[in-house]
Amino acid sequence: MVDINLRAPFILSCAAIPYLKKSVSGAIVMVGSLAGMAPLQGAATYSGTKSGLRAFTYAISDELRDTGIHVGLVSPGPIDTGFIMTEIDKVEDIVFSQPMSNTREVADAIVRIAKGDAVEITMPASSGKLVTLSYLFPALRRLLRPALYKKGRKNKDKYRNRSFSN
Repeated sequence: MVDINLRAPFILSCAAIPYLKKSVSGAIVMVGSLAGMAPLQGAATYSGTKSGLRAFTYAISDELRDTGIHVGLVSPGPIDTGFIMTEIDKVEDIVFSQPMSNTREVADAIVRIAKGDAVEITMPASSGKLVTLSYLFPALRRLLRPALYKKGRKNKDKYRNRSFSN
């Protein structure tokens, strides 16, 4: 997981930068996760790699600010894909406390980042705001966690039932 989520983006970005500098403009788009802002219980490695990717993105965005190369990060919460539905029992309940984005919404956010509209897009936006608050106020995260797990458990059951009826 460290190789895919962290090492590969480091190596590929560093390899691409000289070519992007020659072209006078370009973009590097990273795909993070809300778990990179608010760590998920039971997913320490995943959360750690996404947090590291987020820090790396902000650092090279600042370093390349005056080069014409835009660097940004899309940080989605859960995405409604076959993968998450196949692995639903392995995913922490709290993940489902937030609305799922669809692949089109994620693709649109990636395009917005590539155009230079932002350094980071969290999605859905409401989840990004909640995660930012929990990042800034860890005690709030601990206070809200039981309610979010309960909500997530209910939503997870709805998603599970939806997948069985299809």
